[in-house]
Order: sequence, then structure tokens, then C-alpha cells
Amino acid sequence: MKRRISLPYYFLDEKNKAPPLVQIAATQPSSSGKKFGDVISYGAAGITLLNGKKLNKNLCFFGITETQFWTNASRQMFKDCILFTLG
Repeated sequence: MKRRISLPYYFLDEKNKAPPLVQIAATQPSSSGKKFGDVISYGAAGITLLNGKKLNKNLCFFGITETQFWTNASRQMFKDCILFTLG
């Protein structure tokens, strides 16, 4: 039996994500190969969200919340996320 590690994270479901949001990192593909959504996603100021509202500032969704599991790469992606929101 193959052992797997499961890490908790949040994601933006593809069905509920505004198309202008840019995917930086996606969910792990399921056994069928389907990805369910964005674990990290950027939205630039001025884009329209699904509720019809426009972003006034840059937005970054970062769904990797358990910092004890962060790698150097995930730490850098978090820093990049912050820098993006600061414009």
C-alpha cells in the first residue's frame, strides 16, 4: 500500500472563481486528473468579481495556512503574494 501525506489547505473552486483571477498554484489533481481550483491566485485592481463588484486594490488569495508545512518555495510564494497586494 502506498502511503500519502495529506496537507490541509483552502482553494477557490473553479466554478466560483472570477475568470480574470490568475492561478499561481492549483489543487493537487484527483485520480481522474481534475484540478478543483486555485490554492494561490492573483487579482489585479479593476477586475470584476462574480458578484459584479470591482477590486479597488490588488488581491492575493493564499490558501496554504499551515505554516509548519511551508517549504522555502511556499515561503517565497507568500512573500510574492504580499508584494503583489502592495502593488
